[in-house]
Formats: sequence, structure tokens, C-alpha cells
Amino acid sequence: MKNNEIKAKDSLKWYRGQAYDDIEMEELKYLAVVSHSRKSTMSILKNRHIVRSFFTCFFVFLAQQLSGVTIMIFYALTLFNIGGSGDLTASEQTIVIGGIQILSCFLAIGLIDMVGRRILLIVSSMLMGLFLMLLGWFYELRDQDPEYDDIYFWMPPTWTALFFVAFNIGVGPISWALLGDIFPMQIRETAVAFAATFNWLLCLIATMTFGEMLDALGVTKIMWLFAGFCWLAGIFCALLVKDTRGHSLAKIQESFGIENRQVETNSEEQT
Repeated sequence: MKNNEIKAKDSLKWYRGQAYDDIEMEELKYLAVVSHSRKSTMSILKNRHIVRSFFTCFFVFLAQQLSGVTIMIFYALTLFNIGGSGDLTASEQTIVIGGIQILSCFLAIGLIDMVGRRILLIVSSMLMGLFLMLLGWFYELRDQDPEYDDIYFWMPPTWTALFFVAFNIGVGPISWALLGDIFPMQIRETAVAFAATFNWLLCLIATMTFGEMLDALGVTKIMWLFAGFCWLAGIFCALLVKDTRGHSLAKIQESFGIENRQVETNSEEQT
């Protein structure tokens, strides 16, 4: 931060026009103050709100991986081959699912600010569980009657597509967006690094163990297991995740017990 308010205002006018929002300028000034705060990382980590944020963050990423989304992405071709393909080959169904995922991402852009993060997380988790349950139900009935596959071949790609739509409007993007909301500026970079590492380790474990899980449980029980995790995640989000839609940076910062006065004092001591 160069602490040059005049040039900052000129830049805002250039990007936003003469009628730029003064509130945005205040947000930038507050961000500059927070970034220069000398409050130590260890003292912030002792804050009970921060501990809760870490717990919330890691559970959300745990729920994301336990929802089976990694398996559904990496092993989509295998699952479609198991479930039958109807008029489309398993490869063609996978391409269709990929296109639906792209379109659902655009839907998420409009819904996040309109509905709010917390509500979308809850709805997304519950819908993912529903579609996984239906997918498992299809595999169960198909095992009992092989002709069921010929009649209802459309079910696997349909439930899989709807599963990804539910994931992409909530659990997928919001898990990462929460990182910017539930951690104060002083430790955000560290928290994001830990969260990303945790998430991709879970992704690696899920990918490496799916083969053994498939042999031990079968595809039906795996789908139902993932569905149960999704519903548990929805309950957790309803209880612990706070919605920060429309909240300013200062208000989010204060929710951690870090008030403006405290930040400004630390900044003045540094100068």
C-alpha cells in the first residue's frame, strides 16, 4: 500500500467515472490500515472467532470432498459405463455433463449475491444429497432387474447433471469464497494456504481410495454414503455458517472482535 489517497481517488474516477462510490474509497482506506496493522498472527489465532472460522473452513472443504464430487468428476466415465449409456456413449454423456457444469457456473454468479452464501450452501448440500440418493436408487433397482437399465437409461446422466448443477451453485464456489469472509486480513493469506492444502490432500485421498471403496461397498452404497455426508454438511452449514452478504469489510473485521480503533492504534504505533 502506497498510502496516496489522491492518486487512489484519481484511479477510481478513471475506472468508475466521476460518480464513483465514496463508500468504496472508505473500504480501500480501511484495507490499507488493516494491512499495516502490527497485531501478531499468534495473538489473532487465540481469538475464539478465528478458531471457529478455521473449524468452519476446514469442515466445509471436508464436506466438499466427502460429497463425492471429486469421484464424480474423475470417474464419470466409469460410472456411466456401470449405469448404461442408452443412445449416447459414456464418453458423450461425460461431454454433456461438462457443458452443463460450465453453464451452471454462470447461474451461480447471479445467485450468490442475490440469495446469500449461507442459504446457497444449505440448499446446494441438500440437493446434492437428493440426486446422489436417486442415483444410488437407480443402481439398486438396476441390480435387481437388468432390464431397468434399458428403460431408464436417462437417469444416470440426469441425476449426475443435476448433482453438478447443485454443486456449482453452492458448495463448489462458496467454499472458496468463504475464505475471504471468515478470516481477518491479518491472517487471510496463511489461512487460505492451509485451507487449499487441506482441500487438495482430501482430493488426492478420495481419488486414490475410490477403487477399493467400489470393490468393498459397490456403487449403490457409495452413492448413498456420499448423500448422507451431503445432508450432514447442509445441517452443519445451517448451524454454523454466517451470511456476510452486503457486509462491508469493516463490519466483517469487527465480527472477529477486531475493531477499527484497535487496528488504527496498531497502525499508528508502526509509523
